[in-house]
Amino acid sequence: MKIAIYTDDAPIREELLAAGLSRINTRFFASIKENITTIVVTHQGRYFSKDDLDADLRSKIVFMNINQFFVKVIKKVTKKTEDLFGIDLDLLYRMFLPKILRTINESNSDYLFVPLGANIRGYRRAIDISEKTRLPLAVFIGDEFKNYAVLSENKNSIEMCDRYLYKWLHKTSKIFVISNGMKKFLAKQYDVESEVLNLPYRKKYDVKDDEKSNAVFFLGNASHFYQDGLVDMMDIICDYNAKHDSDVYMRFTIDRLPDIFEKHHMRYIKYGKIDTDYNSSREISEALFCFIPTSFDAKYRVMVSTSFPSKLMECLAFAKNIVVYGPEYSSSVDYFRQNNLKTCLSVKDKDKLFGILDDMIMSKDDYSKEYSQVIKDNHSLNYLKSTIMNNLR
Repeated sequence: MKIAIYTDDAPIREELLAAGLSRINTRFFASIKENITTIVVTHQGRYFSKDDLDADLRSKIVFMNINQFFVKVIKKVTKKTEDLFGIDLDLLYRMFLPKILRTINESNSDYLFVPLGANIRGYRRAIDISEKTRLPLAVFIGDEFKNYAVLSENKNSIEMCDRYLYKWLHKTSKIFVISNGMKKFLAKQYDVESEVLNLPYRKKYDVKDDEKSNAVFFLGNASHFYQDGLVDMMDIICDYNAKHDSDVYMRFTIDRLPDIFEKHHMRYIKYGKIDTDYNSSREISEALFCFIPTSFDAKYRVMVSTSFPSKLMECLAFAKNIVVYGPEYSSSVDYFRQNNLKTCLSVKDKDKLFGILDDMIMSKDDYSKEYSQVIKDNHSLNYLKSTIMNNLR
């Protein structure tokens, strides 16, 4: 089975910071490297240089070599045209389409595989390339397109989803999805079958955790998808410290703290970026527990039930304890239930959350072995390869 890949998110070296699908793509592609004929990479996502690319994959990568300044100009012109006239020129894609098609056609591949981000335009490109090269299309879907468009208030994207998404899904030979919730959603809304492809994770090192902290550790951005859970946790940390004269604190890995936390005791909050992956992993290992909240707000239901928090992988790899806090339909809750993992709270209840914090401080429980086994079973490169190849065959 020979696979050609098209992606808008370059497979970036592991030691570099990466956003979007770039980190995931590096591991996806590494798992099936022997079957890949070519990886065509565009600058639709983050701008990158050749040196940024993963060294083990670099020999297979064909990328659109263009100056960063021109990339910015072309993107601005494209966006302005769409905003003013409702016309999506997709200039970067159109400019390099002949090279894209020539590269894929010359690869003599059996399948076209395209990992997709949240922007529906990526799907349009995938369908276009599949039709022009006459290759069957496999996609990975990590975000629900229309929900993302609605939350972004992008009318053109909403219209594109309404007009084309059903048709494109049914033109796709194989659909991989990020979560069981996404699988159920696509079956119900669009009458298509899909296969869950768990996010890949490679544990690069073990960490020394001689010290223990009183940190409740939250990894990632504090966006509105997580804020109601974060506020509940901060409330109970303040209550707990007042009751027990303790010094438990919330550790955020962000540079700027959202205004919603101004009402809390700032001495119970520490925030700031962590300089290396190793130090991040060490702090996770030393923490009381990692906190994985998802919003209980009904307007985020689709996102919460279909997406999957990628930062959970790093927490599973290094944490002694994890607390998942979200509605029953949350993909994080569903994941913990399926894998019989502790600890989960699927009702919005600060008294019960207080009890969990109290138990974590009093107990010496360590679930790191269970978490590591789940990583090995569900997120290893061997798992990815078998899941992808067995389904494409």
